Amino acid sequence: MRRRGERGQHSAVAAMMVFALAIALPLVVLAVVTTDWYVAAERARLQTMGQLTGDHLRERLDRDLSEMSAMARTLATSPSIDAEDWARFDAQGRALVDTTEFTVSLVHVDGRQIVNTRVPVGTAMPSSPRPELAASLIATRRPVISPVIKSVVTGADIVLICAPVLRGGAPEMFVSIAVRTDHFARLIAQAEIDDPFSAVFVDGAKRIVAQTDDAPDSSGLSTKEPSSSPPRLQRLEDWEKAEASVMEFHHRSGVSDWTVVTGLDRNAFEASLYRSLAVLAFLAVTLLGSGGIVAWIYARQVARAVRNLKRAAGAVGRGDPVHLPASEIREVEQIGRALVTASHVSAEHHAAIAEVNANLEVRVAERGRELAASQAHYKLLAETMTDVVILRHADWRIAYVSPSGAALFGTEGSDFDPRTRIHPDDLAAFSAADARLAPDRPSIVSLFRMRHADGRCIWIEAVNDLLTSAAPGAPNVISTLRDVTKRQDQADELRMARDAAELAQAKAENASRAKSEFMNLMSHEIRTPLTTIKGFTDLLAHTTGLSPDQVRYLALVGAATDTLLGTVDDVLDYARAGEGNLRLDSIPIDLPALVSGTADLVRPMAEARGVAIDLAVPGDGSRHVLGDERRLRQILLNLLNDAIGTLRRGTVTLALQGPRGAESAERWRVFVTAHAGEDPEQSAARTVALDGSGLGFIIAQRLVGLMGGGRIDRSTPLGETAAYRFSLSLAPAPVLIRAAPAPSPDAPGAGRILVVEDNPINREVVQAMLKRLGYGVDMVTDGEAAILAVQASAYDLVLMDVSMPGMDGTTAIRRIRSLQHPARRVPIVAMSASMMPDRVRALTEAGANGQLGKPFDLPTLSRVVGDQISSIVLRESDADAPMPERPPIFDRSAFDALIAQMGEEAAREDVRAFVRLVDRFGPDTDGASAETLAARADRTGFRDLAKACRTFAALPAGAARDEARGRCLIARDLMNRMVHEITGPTMPEIRQTVALL
Repeated sequence: MRRRGERGQHSAVAAMMVFALAIALPLVVLAVVTTDWYVAAERARLQTMGQLTGDHLRERLDRDLSEMSAMARTLATSPSIDAEDWARFDAQGRALVDTTEFTVSLVHVDGRQIVNTRVPVGTAMPSSPRPELAASLIATRRPVISPVIKSVVTGADIVLICAPVLRGGAPEMFVSIAVRTDHFARLIAQAEIDDPFSAVFVDGAKRIVAQTDDAPDSSGLSTKEPSSSPPRLQRLEDWEKAEASVMEFHHRSGVSDWTVVTGLDRNAFEASLYRSLAVLAFLAVTLLGSGGIVAWIYARQVARAVRNLKRAAGAVGRGDPVHLPASEIREVEQIGRALVTASHVSAEHHAAIAEVNANLEVRVAERGRELAASQAHYKLLAETMTDVVILRHADWRIAYVSPSGAALFGTEGSDFDPRTRIHPDDLAAFSAADARLAPDRPSIVSLFRMRHADGRCIWIEAVNDLLTSAAPGAPNVISTLRDVTKRQDQADELRMARDAAELAQAKAENASRAKSEFMNLMSHEIRTPLTTIKGFTDLLAHTTGLSPDQVRYLALVGAATDTLLGTVDDVLDYARAGEGNLRLDSIPIDLPALVSGTADLVRPMAEARGVAIDLAVPGDGSRHVLGDERRLRQILLNLLNDAIGTLRRGTVTLALQGPRGAESAERWRVFVTAHAGEDPEQSAARTVALDGSGLGFIIAQRLVGLMGGGRIDRSTPLGETAAYRFSLSLAPAPVLIRAAPAPSPDAPGAGRILVVEDNPINREVVQAMLKRLGYGVDMVTDGEAAILAVQASAYDLVLMDVSMPGMDGTTAIRRIRSLQHPARRVPIVAMSASMMPDRVRALTEAGANGQLGKPFDLPTLSRVVGDQISSIVLRESDADAPMPERPPIFDRSAFDALIAQMGEEAAREDVRAFVRLVDRFGPDTDGASAETLAARADRTGFRDLAKACRTFAALPAGAARDEARGRCLIARDLMNRMVHEITGPTMPEIRQTVALL
């Protein structure tokens, strides 16, 4: 019986034979399939060639017949026929065709021949009636090709190509071109048709016109060359019977009733295929036999090698030495060498394993000693460290507490629970943190308060680590406790210091804000009466009939007003420079002209003190630079005033030096010096005047520093009472843009102006000035009246005071710009006694076209008003146009009702909450949310937004709803422009805050 595992096994020889058979069988199948494909492809190829050969012969036949029909038609229309010039017709026929191959005849329909190119003209010719041919010509009146017929002249087989000669609409004669059948045989011969193909031309009567050289005749023999002997007349049926093994392809002529028949000899085709199959079968048998023999030989060699390897593997398993004979098979030889090597390595491994076991015993003993030392080391660390180490279970059953726990807890050992000392307020957080210990979060840090052994409360930072490798039932948590009381005390001190710093910063910001508000208030309170003084002074100065003393008095008042205004500007500039809010312009200016103009401004005051002004400016070179014209003039005026103030008589020199040869083209130097002559009193007073504490000098010093000029040099050489030197870097200006000249105060104005001013004296001043300029003027006293006035009448300009009781000017400007009325485009100029940067920016953002600082004179007012009216934009519609049917953006009465219901502060907070709700309006807002927004908008007074939201909620999804959504967003933006004036502080509140600070 076979042993277990041997069932279904085969010898190597059988396996190799099966393998060879498995390779050979697919090759045989592939050969059979390939042969079948080859036979089918060859048959298809020959059939295609037969079709193509027939198409080619048909094209040649059609072209040849078409050419002869064209020649017959040409001769049938010859004028010589109408002239009955038969000799001329005979000459034309001989010239048109080759008479050695073709014969041209002119024949009556009854068969009488008139002209024949093979017979001289005038010779009597036999009659050759062709009734079928004549009937066809009369019926079709077109060229006709006859079947094969006998020539009455030569007796040869011919074909006639006839064309009718029409007279009176009916054919009387016809022109015929006689062609021998040899001509068509030559057409077939020129096609070079080889075996196994053949071809014949068959006329409409199924008679053969011409055939290939090997086409059989009725006797079964091949015909001779067409040039030597014409083929005998025969029927197509006779040819098909004689060649029953021929595959035929018929092609109908396109110009006649002839047929081109091509044939393929099946016997010749199949004979070549049988020869190919026989060769293929022989090769397949030969290959299979030789392959089987070779496979059997190699299979025996492999089987012998496998038996040797089997014996060697058994020896390796037993540990015996292995000896294998050499093998001719490379793989078997390599396996044998590997088995021999494996036997030697196995013996070496046995020896090595014994040695390793001995060494392992020694190392285990060493590791035991090292572990004992490590345990002693860690125990020493635990006993000496200040942190408390606790080894415990998750349920707080303590297994070990380091000795430092005695100092912290006042007890030794592990028979206590540290949780009893945790502060009651921190116990819940500590327990929750301890409960979060898990394999996915093996470490937790917690901070809590604990009662010390001496009774005081300390801060403890505990680190709890989960021992994931602990054995079941063993302590699995290590808790390390550290006293961090000092660190927490330092953190509390730092937090208190930070809070104090933030409080100090808030106080500083409040003080700065109070200072800014104070400066605005001071500027407004001082400039407002100055507006009245300067306005009336200017009006009186332009009044005729004044005495010289009156003119002088007015000039003094004007000078005093300008001096006071300059002092106010200096104070404001000083405050702005201290806050860092002083900004410089960069515009093209003519620097020498600026210096000369400044000297001219102070010259009257200097001459009144007996001081001469000496000016030294460059007359050539670059003059135009980029800089702040107003600040440069302010620097020069302050320094000149200080220098003049040091003298009772003498000379003040103002000098300007341009860039030197090797210097940058941007460096300019300014010198202001005061010379008192030889008066000793002036020399004694010199040191008192130059202490540098004057406000004008301080402002000049700060402006020079802002312009990048450093500090002003005030060193005074001998003989001078005052000296100021500084330099500035001013970039050259590419183009100097000259301002347009201001309109003359006496130039007549054209336009209607609305003046919004709460101060009655200022109203009278502005009204008088504008009427002097020729403008029509309407006056209102507050912002609400201004909003109603611009909607009731059309104005060319609005002069809007900023600081007014009730609705201020900034709010009124914003309301006018948000009107759904053409009046929203009216130009608005804001009048304010405070032109601080924040105020100017707020006015521009509200929609003001310009600003007019108080006080102002008549030329300034004329220039500002003229600039605005000359650049006015066209209105969208006339002022008298009916108001659009659209609700106002904000209904103040609804907001007032809300204030009465909730209180002012609660109403403002409600508006702020509504604004936050509206800001979330977007693409995801649905109809229900829009209805909610509409209700809230009605409640707070935003009527336009309420209507837009209701329209959006009522529309279905689609393009109309998307358009309504855009209208809601516009209404939301208009609402946001008015929120600040509703929820922000009012002017009385600001004044109260300033007074409180």
